[in-house]
Amino acid sequence: MLITLTTDFGNKDGFPAQMKGVILGMNPDARIIDITHQIAPWNIAGGSYILKTCCRYFPHGTIHVAVVDPGVGSGRRRLVLRSGGWIFIGPDNGLFSPFLKGADEIREITNPSLILPSLLESGHHSTFEGRDVFAPAAGWLSADRKMPMAEFGPEVTDPVIIKNIHGLISSDGSFITGEVLHIDRFGNCITNISGEQLKNNTGLAASVEAAGRRFGLARFYAEVSDAAPHALLNSEGFLEIFFFKGNAAVTLGLKPGDPVRVVFA
Repeated sequence: MLITLTTDFGNKDGFPAQMKGVILGMNPDARIIDITHQIAPWNIAGGSYILKTCCRYFPHGTIHVAVVDPGVGSGRRRLVLRSGGWIFIGPDNGLFSPFLKGADEIREITNPSLILPSLLESGHHSTFEGRDVFAPAAGWLSADRKMPMAEFGPEVTDPVIIKNIHGLISSDGSFITGEVLHIDRFGNCITNISGEQLKNNTGLAASVEAAGRRFGLARFYAEVSDAAPHALLNSEGFLEIFFFKGNAAVTLGLKPGDPVRVVFA
């Protein structure tokens, strides 16, 4: 069984390794692939973007464990869900927003027999449910493919959906407001404004506003050679701000959550 891990843990500490140890302790035959552990800390929307753009390239039946979880240890629920042929495991904080609509089954993980004993014995709120709750859930499901998800806990009918999963089109269609979701290793700033939102205005000239500056759209990175930021639609179909052979995030001082606007003329 194939299991992926997506977190904001980074690689400095042993957090991803502990999760893998728990999974392999339950199912030594599991195949574990790291999607990334470099999500910006607490950036739920960015983690959701990475999951959405990566999971579809994995075979159906893959278990995707994702942990970007500023509410760890609080009353927020722990989820396991089936959607689109995959299984997702992680916190109920909007991380799985792209997969909730039309999901086949969503369950809260409450069964104490499926949680790592160290969490139950500690008597205090956990700071590492990735290891103590989500990794065991993946381990159990990968070891027993016939295990019904109902074993984990009650059905969830009102999962959390993040509000900024897409940009907002103005009532008169003259502009779209959005925000930076994710910054990749090149400093490109991926926004939540999609090509679908732009396509109805393809006959109009558009400019992008961010960090107090306005710039135009390009078709690909090398189309522009001037030392200025531009925007394009990336291969995932989202508006991306870039600086050719430079770092747009550093140049513009952008970070996840910062506002972006597309204006049509």
